[in-house]
Amino acid sequence: ASDNPWLLNHQSTSKDTSSGSKSAEEDFVYVDLHLNPERYTGYKGEHANRIWKAIYSQSCFHGLRESSTGMMAGSFPGLLLPNNDRDNQFVCKEKEVFYRLISGIHTSITAHIAAMHPKEICGGNQNVLQSKARAKPDLSPFGSNSKGFDPLSSSSGDEDCTLDERHWGPNLNLFYDRLGKQQHKARVENLYFTYLFTLQAALKAAPYLNHADYSTDHEDDDVVTKTLVISLLNNERVSKMCTKAFDEGKLWQKGIDVQITQEEMQLHFQNISQIMNCVGCEKCKLWGKLQISGLGTALKILFNVGDISQLVLRRNEVISLFNLLSRLSESLHTVSTFLCTLISQGYHDVIVPSSPCNM
Repeated sequence: ASDNPWLLNHQSTSKDTSSGSKSAEEDFVYVDLHLNPERYTGYKGEHANRIWKAIYSQSCFHGLRESSTGMMAGSFPGLLLPNNDRDNQFVCKEKEVFYRLISGIHTSITAHIAAMHPKEICGGNQNVLQSKARAKPDLSPFGSNSKGFDPLSSSSGDEDCTLDERHWGPNLNLFYDRLGKQQHKARVENLYFTYLFTLQAALKAAPYLNHADYSTDHEDDDVVTKTLVISLLNNERVSKMCTKAFDEGKLWQKGIDVQITQEEMQLHFQNISQIMNCVGCEKCKLWGKLQISGLGTALKILFNVGDISQLVLRRNEVISLFNLLSRLSESLHTVSTFLCTLISQGYHDVIVPSSPCNM
């Protein structure tokens, strides 16, 4: 069936563009994503904090943190659990996966904002990178307190900075403060986890995606798109990379409690999707909902389709899945580039990149 239990009903019913009806078409505004890239928009502060706080305040995330005292190692790297959750480890395994996926999306969004940012001019000096690099570190994890929710918050304390929107480029300070330090290593690990999770879903769905309809009324573009999709999904190197990336069979095993847990996770994911409707920036909402929809599609493929030959995806699910994969892939490249740049410029306590830097 094409219904997706991870997404709200109205996101996958008659309003889907695949229906082809005139009324459905009139309900949508078509946006060229190339003309509206994911980047800094100025949306930050208290309202943005409330959005992230609402997301991380989902009850399924209770107790999950990147780091804290009196915690024990979780089932996956990068997360710690309260000691009193030891007796409920099976359920926590599913919740850890859910937390890591949301954290990975958060990290990706932050990386894109840092990569495409107006030039900062602070105190009349456009080059304050080295002095900021030695500022007091920000120890707050995603989801730990009000300050930790905002991907644009900074611990530098400089209030006399202005933004020159005539010149755009990478913001090293922002990246260093939110993702580049050693204490934020779990955030980067969660980005890799989310990327591999999404890629594995795409590979599992290859028999369907290889023959999906990619028509856009631009014949040349359609041929290129089809060729790229087949090239990706049938790439032997990519397939081998994902073979051991994530074993979805270890989760949601048979049992009444497991069924209840999955339904709970689906409800929380729907809540997160609904929260995205409250984002007060249209471009931010567009990219946020697109990526959450892509993640919901990946969850459906991995956890709700036993026989892949029975898989049915709506057009919007296919679009969101590939867009999420593109966003995550670009974020990984961005993170690697930023980390190498920080190291070359003498920043302290920087995460070591997964691949060697070519300085």
